[in-house]
Amino acid sequence: MSSFNNQNNGLNNTNNRYRNNRYNDNYERRGGNGNGDRDNRTRFRNFRRNDDRNQKSQQENEEKFNYARAAKELMDRDDIMCTEEVISNACDKFENMGGEDGLKEDLLLGIVALGYLEPSRIQSYAIPQIVKRRDILAQSQSGTGKTGAFLISALEIIDPDLNAPQVIILSPTSELATQTLVVGKSLAIRMEDVKFSYTVGGTDAVKNIRELGGVHQGKADEKAAQIIIATPGRLIHIMNEYPHLFQHIKLLVVDECDELLTGSFKDEIKKILEGLSNNVQICLFSATLNNDVVVLANVILNNPVQILIKKEKMTLDGIRQTYVEVQHQDDKLKLLIEMLQTIQVPQFIVYVNTKKNAETLKLFLEKDYSVLTINSGMSKYDRADIIRKFKQGGYKCLISTDLLSRGIDIQQLSLVINYDLPRSNNIECYIHRIGRTGRYGKSGLSINLVTKYEKDTQNIISLTFKCPIQPLDQDLIKDL
Repeated sequence: MSSFNNQNNGLNNTNNRYRNNRYNDNYERRGGNGNGDRDNRTRFRNFRRNDDRNQKSQQENEEKFNYARAAKELMDRDDIMCTEEVISNACDKFENMGGEDGLKEDLLLGIVALGYLEPSRIQSYAIPQIVKRRDILAQSQSGTGKTGAFLISALEIIDPDLNAPQVIILSPTSELATQTLVVGKSLAIRMEDVKFSYTVGGTDAVKNIRELGGVHQGKADEKAAQIIIATPGRLIHIMNEYPHLFQHIKLLVVDECDELLTGSFKDEIKKILEGLSNNVQICLFSATLNNDVVVLANVILNNPVQILIKKEKMTLDGIRQTYVEVQHQDDKLKLLIEMLQTIQVPQFIVYVNTKKNAETLKLFLEKDYSVLTINSGMSKYDRADIIRKFKQGGYKCLISTDLLSRGIDIQQLSLVINYDLPRSNNIECYIHRIGRTGRYGKSGLSINLVTKYEKDTQNIISLTFKCPIQPLDQDLIKDL
């Protein structure tokens, strides 16, 4: 470990000497005046412009994530802000949720079988409200049980005797939808009358139509799926062709709502809402929110209860956030290889911003490590196979773009390396990336490899989310 610390210090010292010598040589060559003075004034103006850009970027992000201002009448409770009734109706035991009769017995058996001994905080706050049929905007850190919260609620409110789709759970990616499906089926393992439909692009559309009760070429499934786990594109396709299949939808869950309510996804969500009843219950969940999403949520939700994390508490306490500074982008690869020779962890994820960087890293790392890469350019089947192989533990390293920054749960993961920091206009991805580790109360470590040019972005992340990012030291490695 000391070797790459020494290397890092050497890079910084060499850079300082080079920068100082260059400055002195230029100044002496120009006699300290004339062109030299103009050169210095230009250089200092550039410094100020850079500072001004950084300050503007910081202000923009402060404004973007100042969602507390858009929230309405919320109580301040420890590290969250929430509607008063959330606290008064919170329930710390699964068997006491679900009204006077509690949750369905078969559902409780599935909860226990999955290993949920008691509800997490987001589950204790959100499930009673969803079961009471309230619209909700819910935020909770990665790895705290959001998926369980809306799936338990969905399984509780469906009518098993109604042969029609009743719940839609939307995800931005097929990978996240797959994970939701796995958890849902595990929770419903004792509920024999419950059926799911995995309605995402790249799967058999005819099969989806028949699963939802639609007739195609004279054939339909005898029993329709009550719960649809979908991505927006495929769902809209079926809604346009078979709108009558969705007349009994009573609950729409939008997972990772900050992504699905922005950009092109926002138009797709609008189309989906137009195809549902005005009385449909809507529940929005995410680990990160911003001001625009909260404002939009207040428009589309009906008198919602709200559970929001204070901005400075968006990252889990169990994740140690660190960085190593390098002089040039090319130095990252050598440093990464040295680090991996020192760090002994079962598995880790390396995040990059481009497919090209992912492939370049793989070429170098696969000489010594079992390496997988994943990006959005691969087919859904190939991506699913890669995730399966990594979860099974057969590969030590997964190199990923932000495709896998949200929602993916890998129990044995204790280290995330940001080879590239997220771009400055998408800094919330940092929260999702490091949230792949430190889940469910476990400890984790994130390491950012940053050049001097990326330090500004890291500072913006640290200031915006009030998360200290410390220089990496050997003691942190020993804790893994």
